[in-house]
Amino acid sequence: MHRCFYEADISYGSIITVEGDEAIHIARVLRLGEGDFIEITSGNGRVFKAEIKSVDKKSIDVLVSDELACTGEPDVDVSLFIGLTKSAKLELVIQKAVELGVNNIIPVIMERSVVKIKDDDKKTQRFRRIAMEATKQCKRSKVPFVSEPVDFSEAVKQLNTFDLAFVPYEGETQVPVKSVFEDKELLKGKAGFIIGPEGGFSDEEVTLLKKNNVKTVTLGKRILRMETAAISVLSIVMYELDEMSN
Repeated sequence: MHRCFYEADISYGSIITVEGDEAIHIARVLRLGEGDFIEITSGNGRVFKAEIKSVDKKSIDVLVSDELACTGEPDVDVSLFIGLTKSAKLELVIQKAVELGVNNIIPVIMERSVVKIKDDDKKTQRFRRIAMEATKQCKRSKVPFVSEPVDFSEAVKQLNTFDLAFVPYEGETQVPVKSVFEDKELLKGKAGFIIGPEGGFSDEEVTLLKKNNVKTVTLGKRILRMETAAISVLSIVMYELDEMSN
């Protein structure tokens, strides 16, 4: 069944009206009508089955019925901090990170970020829409949070509170990424990692990360693009945290 997002609370037995792009997609693209069923969620982790009762040009009324089991949400809490970069690359990373099971995505303003913030609220809203669409596509029931861009110092402060925090860094040659998963107790808490922008990290940024207990690791012999590194590392994290099995 198609999964639809509704921006308010949903309760069993209620009739609610879905409007805007969601309604147009259901009625005109999917061509669903009266008597058809969809899944509906407000993005808070609960999903319901709903029957379409009426269809208008820009809205549909649905009757909310059984609550469905949520099977797409991860059992672990993983955050991705990503150096601010060109929108197209960041959009790709957000989409794939949501599919892989990230809980939070935090764009970070860094020394070598090539993008300067303009109309960041509009960009943030677009990033959040991309996260919502990816959530629907991969059948998650909770939309991961995409924050407004934060300064590097704020990102480091947040990472310092995590149980497991690390940074893939091209200057690190001795510590493999798999080493951060050796302490099984750390894997039970919050995990986070930070990926630099196209220009990488400055020496001062790496020094600050190390001072705040963020471990530097290597991803091997080759230098990866920002978007490749983000997706690859998140895949490794989810595998190591046993999120790649049923």
